Amino acid sequence: MNQDFLVFKKMPAQNNCPEIEKSALYPTILIAGGAGFLGSHLARKLLDKKARVIVLDNLSQGKVAYINDLLTEKKFTLIEHDLNKGLPVNLKSVDYIFHLAALESYQFGNQQASLDSLLTNSLGTKALLDLAVSSKAKFLLSSTIDVYQGILSSYDLEHYFGPSEYEEKKFSHLEAKRFSESLVWEYFKKENLNARIARLPEMYGPRMDFKSSGNLGHLLDELTKGEDLKIYGDGLDKEYYVYIEDAVEGLIKAMFGKGTEGKIYPITPTEPITALELAYLTKKFAPAKSQVVFMPAQTKLAFPSLQITDEDSLKTLNWKPETKLEEGIRKTLESFNYNFPKLPQKVRSLENSLVEGVEKITEIIPESLRPSRPAEKIQASVLPKKPKRKMSKLAFIPLAILGGILIFSVPFVSFGVNVYLGAKNLVNAKNQIASLETVKAQKSATAAENNFNAGMGKLRFVYPLLKLTGRVGSEGALYNLLLSGKHYASAAESLAKAENLLSKAMPKFPASSDKMEEKSFLSAGRKIETAVNQFYLASSEMDKVEIEKIKIPLVNQKLKEKIEEAKDIKSLDRLGKIVKSLPEVLGYRGSQKYLVLFENPNEIRPNGGFIGSFALIDFKEGQIENLKIDDVYNVDGLLLERKLYQTPPEQISKYLKQDKLLIRDANWNPDFPKSAEVIKNLYLRATGETVDGVAFITLDFVKELLKVTGPLYLTDYNEVVDEKNLFERAQYHSEANYYEGSPQKKNFLGSLSKMLMDKIFSLPNAETGKLVGVLSEGFVAKSLAVYFPPSIIRGVFAENGWDGSVEKTNGDYLYLVEANLGANKANYFVSKTVDYEVSNTNREGRLQANLKITFFHKGETNDWPGGTYKNYLRILVPENSYLQKAEAEERGKEKKDVTKEVVVEDASSKRTFGYYFEMEPGSQVTLSLNYFLPPTVTIKPDSKSYELLVQKQSGAKSDEPFSFRLVKPFGKDFAENAGLKISDSEATLTLEMNKNLHISVPFR
Repeated sequence: MNQDFLVFKKMPAQNNCPEIEKSALYPTILIAGGAGFLGSHLARKLLDKKARVIVLDNLSQGKVAYINDLLTEKKFTLIEHDLNKGLPVNLKSVDYIFHLAALESYQFGNQQASLDSLLTNSLGTKALLDLAVSSKAKFLLSSTIDVYQGILSSYDLEHYFGPSEYEEKKFSHLEAKRFSESLVWEYFKKENLNARIARLPEMYGPRMDFKSSGNLGHLLDELTKGEDLKIYGDGLDKEYYVYIEDAVEGLIKAMFGKGTEGKIYPITPTEPITALELAYLTKKFAPAKSQVVFMPAQTKLAFPSLQITDEDSLKTLNWKPETKLEEGIRKTLESFNYNFPKLPQKVRSLENSLVEGVEKITEIIPESLRPSRPAEKIQASVLPKKPKRKMSKLAFIPLAILGGILIFSVPFVSFGVNVYLGAKNLVNAKNQIASLETVKAQKSATAAENNFNAGMGKLRFVYPLLKLTGRVGSEGALYNLLLSGKHYASAAESLAKAENLLSKAMPKFPASSDKMEEKSFLSAGRKIETAVNQFYLASSEMDKVEIEKIKIPLVNQKLKEKIEEAKDIKSLDRLGKIVKSLPEVLGYRGSQKYLVLFENPNEIRPNGGFIGSFALIDFKEGQIENLKIDDVYNVDGLLLERKLYQTPPEQISKYLKQDKLLIRDANWNPDFPKSAEVIKNLYLRATGETVDGVAFITLDFVKELLKVTGPLYLTDYNEVVDEKNLFERAQYHSEANYYEGSPQKKNFLGSLSKMLMDKIFSLPNAETGKLVGVLSEGFVAKSLAVYFPPSIIRGVFAENGWDGSVEKTNGDYLYLVEANLGANKANYFVSKTVDYEVSNTNREGRLQANLKITFFHKGETNDWPGGTYKNYLRILVPENSYLQKAEAEERGKEKKDVTKEVVVEDASSKRTFGYYFEMEPGSQVTLSLNYFLPPTVTIKPDSKSYELLVQKQSGAKSDEPFSFRLVKPFGKDFAENAGLKISDSEATLTLEMNKNLHISVPFR
């Protein structure tokens, strides 16, 4: 059969292409040796993923036929060039480099190939590595698993690697690969190059060259020519085979997967196959006349057996071959238009199906119901023979039907039960993980994985009848659904194991000797990484499911929903980073000191509320070494005494009448990390102590903690504090007989904090799970934030908005920041509503915003703790927004223009509009702003949607309504979107401001 099976018009290589540089628009990927068997398949896969692909090949082994269908792709470039002569001058920079050149050159039987292999794997590899360093590109070297067959010369220079030409070529190639691997290793260590190595076995599939691919290559060549299938030697030599699509998938995961740098991946199946087994497997596709014949061995050496030592790395890669060898051979033959023998193969398949069906029925019969010994023979009396009566053939029909029903129903029942139990066990595992029941969770997850495996095992038997009855339109849909469930179960099992390792991570107070070792954090982090990878595999399989094609009871939309209930483990990626950072945060590598600010949102400030007290917590080796609760006025007193205070912002001087900035007023910047740095500096000035991190919690968060711990009895005060009376009791003890440094205030908060921590650290595991949930909800509700010292965890918290920073977005943005400067608790009585409207101003897409904020003061008197609400309001909007007009209107009074009173500033990559006003009890004030959004926030002809981020202020009430309206833009039609109310002229939405709001309005 002609190997150049593709019909093509040969096109000139694109050597005269312009300079190639990486772009921000799409990834630029270089494949050295990309016109070969493996490279051409990889190039097609990457192009399908919308990448730009550059193939560099001298076409000595590669063929234009392999990439003929790629030459018309806009993002594809072929450069015909000899890598041994350096890189083309027009190749400047790329994002990724796959080095596949000279992967199997020894197979092609010419002397020049061996020299090319040595040069390409030395000079060529160095040239590509230098390009990777200069481009800061990721690098993957494709090597061979044969490097595990170490062999040195035992002959002479004439036959350096072996006595025959075959050994000489093969082992010179292996030495070249070893050298290229060593080069990669040196660049990885010394140049900090992001590199990895993939070791490949024999590959086969469409477009394969029968001269390569080991024994399978020549067997398929003989099969397609109608010759006998030859085995050389005893046929016991073993080889590993991987289907080309699986090999490509392995390379892609090795290159683009997280945490793959510095790793070696053997992209191989778990078990090899002997030449003898392979020959008889191939014979299944041969005509009856074909025979397996033995021939003399072609090599004089007994090759060392392969000992693959890097298999553990595949677990983190989450790769395994999906195509079984028999299936892959069939696909390969189909691609070569091979004429399969029809009748014999069908007969064998039918026989196999029936035998497997009977075996599976036997498997599910309980052992207790199986006969334990052969039935005894019954001795019958000899009776006179009666004439035989012929039974009508019709009498056999009911028996045949009954037998058929029994044969087919048992696998169906077994299939359905396993699928149902798999989903049930998966949901159980998820719930047990949430409640920290780690042992039960591991058992449930393992059971779920076994159930889904069993269901997939039964699928091949039950699928034909399901398709016949119209119950399922695609075997792939059903298989992908079960495979997704299996991966979710594996992820849950890994997470449960990580959780078990972390069971001792909770810091103890007072310190305990029963603490967690640092290495356990690293082990837990690896388990979480594994769970992350398994989750992505599960999501990938679930995305392929066409649920409408499945019409089986128990296996339908409800099953998909049950499996997808485990999806909330997708936050594992950030959890893994946090766990890896915990040893540093918890003082395993040196003591860590954190300042925790207690803030009262009834006197709202930019980051939560007025700072009344604080806790100083020292962590050492995972334990709380010291905990001190103190009144903020004591530390502020030291600043005043030593005259070490700072100059306050203008608004604090003007409206609060304070000419010195102290800690209690230092959370002024809407960006908490910036406020935290000011507070750290003031605390150092006052006490001489350096703190590593700063956090704040509001009384709203303490209230949620009390829901977990239950009521606390404070013996010093002979009273019970719970979530219902917390605000009232804290208010009474901290303010009723207030004076600066009051021991009454400090002791109450100290007693409350001590009792709260004692209760938290004594919670059973089931309740600890609730505590984690409260923490998570607190970050979302903005009732706490943590600013860490420079570390990975600081980045994670910033990325998720858990550090109280002003958040980044490419779309529209709105952040209302109030500051009570009246030295009272008036915010308890004040609420607000927000109305935000956006519209086009012209056909160029320029947007105009109309913002209306209405404040209501529901207080009845000026008696403390209420009184006049003195509010300095800052409105943060996209940078370079332009204020047109601002108006203020008090109920019962005329509206007035306050545009000139608005303070316009730039900070944290945002434009800020600041305005001060006062409200008496019972009053209502409405502030209206009209402003243009910047050119970076427009609705253009190619815009697919309008995006808005509304950031919630820490300490702000969570039940205040936010109403949004987008007037239909020029030339756009609204697409349907859940939650939006759509009409011909507008899209509207009303939500409560209990968290950040992400609003998206899609266009058709």
